[in-house]
Amino acid sequence: AGGSMDSQELTPEALEKKKKKEEKAREKELKKLKAAQKAEAAKLQAQKASNAPESGKKKNTKKEAGGENPEDYNDPETPMGEKKRLSRQMAKTYKPSAVEKSWYEWWEKSTFFEADADSSKPPFVIVLPPPNVTGALHIGHALTAAIQ
Repeated sequence: AGGSMDSQELTPEALEKKKKKEEKAREKELKKLKAAQKAEAAKLQAQKASNAPESGKKKNTKKEAGGENPEDYNDPETPMGEKKRLSRQMAKTYKPSAVEKSWYEWWEKSTFFEADADSSKPPFVIVLPPPNVTGALHIGHALTAAIQ
C-alpha cells in the first residue's frame, strides 16, 4: 500500500536523483551495446584476416618477381659538412651508423648547437630526462616527474 504513495511523496531532490540513476542506467546499456558492436566488428575482421593469407601469398610472389635492389637502401657518399644525401628507399630497420653518419658535421656547420643571444624567446628548460637509448619511456621518467 505504501509503494504507490512513495512516488507522490518524493521531494524534488529525490526526483532528480531518480532521474540521474535512470540516465546512468541508460548510458550503461548504450556502452554495453557499443561494446557488443565492437566485438562483432572484431570477429568480422578476424574472419577477414583468416581469409587474407591466401591473398598475401600472391602479393609476396609479386615482390619476389620484381626483386628489391639493395643499392636503393644505401646512402650515397656525403662530403663533410654538407647536408646528408639520402638513399632512394628508407631502410626497413634502424642502423645507427647509417642514420647518424654525416648529420652531426652538418648540424655543427649550420650552428644548431650555438645559443642565440638575440633571441626574444624565453629560456627553454627540459623538465624530464629524455627517453633512454631504446626510445622507450620507463618508470624512472615517471619517478623523476613526480619528484620535481
